[in-house]
Formats: sequence, C-alpha cells, structure tokens
Amino acid sequence: ALAEELEEDIAYIKERKEEARKESIYSYALSFMKKANDEKTFKSMARDFGSISGYKDSDSLKKQCEEKAEECRLSAIYNKAVSQIFQNPESLRKAAEIFDSISSYKDSAQKAEECRQRAEEIIAEKKRIEEEKRIAAEKRKKKAVRISIITAISAVVCTAIALVTVFVII
Repeated sequence: ALAEELEEDIAYIKERKEEARKESIYSYALSFMKKANDEKTFKSMARDFGSISGYKDSDSLKKQCEEKAEECRLSAIYNKAVSQIFQNPESLRKAAEIFDSISSYKDSAQKAEECRQRAEEIIAEKKRIEEEKRIAAEKRKKKAVRISIITAISAVVCTAIALVTVFVII
C-alpha cells in the first residue's frame, strides 16, 4: 500500500514537472512568436510548439508559425527581386527570373512580365538611339565631304581668278 502510494506520488510529481516543462516551452515560444519577424525565428518557434504537440493550442500555433515562416521566405525572395529592378535589361531579366520562381506569391507573375517588357523597351530605345547616332554621323560625314568639295572648288576658282588677273595685267 505504501509502495503504491509512493508510486502515485512520484507519477503525480512527474506529471507536474512535465506540465511545467510544457508550459515553460509554450510561454517562451508564444512570447517570441509575437515578436518574430523573420523566417528563422518563426521556424524555431514552430519546432518549439511541435515539441509540445497536444498541449493547449500548440498545434495550431505551430501551423501559424510555419505559415508565417513561409510568408517571410517568400517576402524575402520578392524583396530581393524588387531590389534587382534597375534600369538596365540585365538586372530586369534577373528580377523577372526571381519573380518567376515565386510566381504564385502576391503580384510576382505580373512583376515578372513587367520586368521583361521594360527590358525589351530599354533595348528598343537603345537601338533607336544608336540608329539616330549612326544617321547623324552619316549626315556629318556627308556635310564634311560637301564642305571639302566646295572648299576645293573655291580654291580652284580663286586660283583661276588670280591667274586670269595676272594674265590680264601682263
């Protein structure tokens, strides 16, 4: 009878100790969950809640932490893509690839298409400017040739007039 009573007391103490352990983990994870703002912290809190599965609402809190961790992961990728958007085709193409990797997140698919379109617009604009420069250079070259021809003709005419004047005087 005494041994049985002792075993019951030991079992009760173990239960209380286990309950205190679970409560400690629960309280710790809950307080950090409220402050968390990154994938790593949310994953850590999900592991903590998972370690006390079945205790209070730890299972639903674990799921919330996993969802928030995924949101943070996708948000980080999205922000990386946004940071890649510069006004040059290479960075716009890289940003489009990153957006494509998370196409179901927010407006990523739309952003990817916008980046590709903007890259093509920039390329088209550069080609247009290069063509305008080539045409302008060609016009300058033709103008220089015309000026050279006119100068040469003027020099010949001046020389001819000078010679005629010399022959008339002589």
